[in-house]
Amino acid sequence: MRESPIYQDILAEGRQEGRQEGRQEASTEIARNLLLSGMSVEQIMNVTGLTRERVEQLTNRDSE
Repeated sequence: MRESPIYQDILAEGRQEGRQEGRQEASTEIARNLLLSGMSVEQIMNVTGLTRERVEQLTNRDSE
């Protein structure tokens, strides 16, 4: 059975969102590991591309 173009577009969009979500999760995990190793927030921002706010959230979460 052949899917409609609309269905194919929806599938492609879902795949793209899934990939982006996976990249975000990987960056977050890397940032956590870098924080544990003592790297500065600025360095982590440069390495991962995460925002200062996101890295600081991870810092606060790890210290609780």
